[in-house]
Amino acid sequence: MEELMDEIEYKKAKEDWVTGHEGGSMWEIYFISFVLLNSFVLWSAAAKYTKIFDYASNNIISNFLLEYMFLIIPSLLSCTLLVDFAFYLNVILLILTFVIINTSSIKPTSDEKKKKKNRWESDSDEEEIIELSVNEDKLDDKNLAGASTKKINVDDIRRKPFLSAFRSCMMILTCLSILAVDFPIFPRRLAKTETYGTSLMDLGVGSFVFSSGIVAARPFLKKPENRFKPFKGQLLRAVRQALPILILGFIRLMMVKGVDYQEHASEYGVHWNFFFTLGFLPIFVTICRALHKYI
Repeated sequence: MEELMDEIEYKKAKEDWVTGHEGGSMWEIYFISFVLLNSFVLWSAAAKYTKIFDYASNNIISNFLLEYMFLIIPSLLSCTLLVDFAFYLNVILLILTFVIINTSSIKPTSDEKKKKKNRWESDSDEEEIIELSVNEDKLDDKNLAGASTKKINVDDIRRKPFLSAFRSCMMILTCLSILAVDFPIFPRRLAKTETYGTSLMDLGVGSFVFSSGIVAARPFLKKPENRFKPFKGQLLRAVRQALPILILGFIRLMMVKGVDYQEHASEYGVHWNFFFTLGFLPIFVTICRALHKYI
């Protein structure tokens, strides 16, 4: 009985550890977020203007360790040991970038620039991209007759390097925060808030939804006629896309219940989790898109 009470008290203590937070300063959140961005800028400068990274020989272990040092360690320090000095960490990273660029004798050739540009802008779909000029109020889901068409600028919808950088930085910082939040070295003001305030982990939740919205627009820009397909087909497509994330949500739910992991009920409730939020989002968006003509 005493051992059982100890387990219950221990679980409650862990729940209290991530409960009742009010967030911190928005400037602090900006500075922590910029550390990862500036780390990426430093890595780009080092890869372009120095010979530190040996990508030509495919030395995976060496490159991995160097990338970890350039991209991961500064961000880990910015939300743990050096959280109070995040601004100065940004300054140091920018100074190092400036020094590398201005002291390097290596200048990329025109062929290298063209190769890099082609790598970023390459697109798997080579078909001609057409924009439908239609009046949605007068167009029926099953009738696209009479819609005029015109070409769109292909450069407008190719993969953008700044989007790849943003989504990568977002994922790295989210993983670091999730793994560090259970430890005392991670400041409580950076953990998720409940009623008032804003924190670093709140920013992560909103960033995932924002990022999903950006990439979700791509199929409609490439093939605008997708917007006018039957509702049933759009809904099935959204369910198929969301299915892997929903499966992860159910797996997480079963694992949390199975190991009696602490549950922050004021965050998502007793059974909900962030995977469910991401999974149901495209389904709800599809339903709202079908209803917008009646509202």
